[in-house]
Amino acid sequence: MRLLLLFSAIILVIQSYSQSNCDNIGFENGNFDNWTAYTGHSEFNNWVQGLQNGRHTIVSQITTDPRTNGQLLMVNPFGGGYSVKLGNEFVGSQAEALERDFLVTDEESAIILFYAVVFQDPGMMMLISQNLACKCLYDESGSPISGSCFEYSVTASSNIPGFMPADDEVWYRDWTPLAVDLADYIGQTVTIRLETRDCNLGGHFGYAYFDAVCGNLEVSVYDCGNDGAILAAPPGFC
Repeated sequence: MRLLLLFSAIILVIQSYSQSNCDNIGFENGNFDNWTAYTGHSEFNNWVQGLQNGRHTIVSQITTDPRTNGQLLMVNPFGGGYSVKLGNEFVGSQAEALERDFLVTDEESAIILFYAVVFQDPGMMMLISQNLACKCLYDESGSPISGSCFEYSVTASSNIPGFMPADDEVWYRDWTPLAVDLADYIGQTVTIRLETRDCNLGGHFGYAYFDAVCGNLEVSVYDCGNDGAILAAPPGFC
């Protein structure tokens, strides 16, 4: 939030729609409708299509992740009643992915992706990269959309900004929003891809929780009646 010397308040809001191109984008149907699931090996891109119990999990219970000592909510506190857990707390160089397409329209030209990450610290035993979680939006040509991607990796260290210790070996990042304005892609079908990967050597786990909401950006102007104004935005835009 910023204080501006203006005579109006500009508020950016997300308008979401229950039945739309982004139906079930936040798993609010309580299932994987409109999503395609994959499993694979954390070091190789040998993805196999298909849901797998315990590796693609819809979460609806308002409780906390047991590996974080009650510190991380499993359902996105900024969203609806569901999230998805991608990956698990078992080792073995597992990798998981979810993917879906989304037609960008005037009414639905913005997405907020929410994520939380949990990983087992490899310590000095791990001397090559461990990919924890990544996500990205791709345009119709398959190119990543600027500002839509993140990737967390560990290389013999748990000193990653934004992560907190749950105990001596487990670290986590609390729910974090990432907002993507897709106004430049109206009329295109973009692809959302979510991934998690264990340690490549098979000895440590990494998993993540995801949620999303879509809609359009609406600008409303209100007279504040004084010499100040408030600029507020949805999570991830400020």
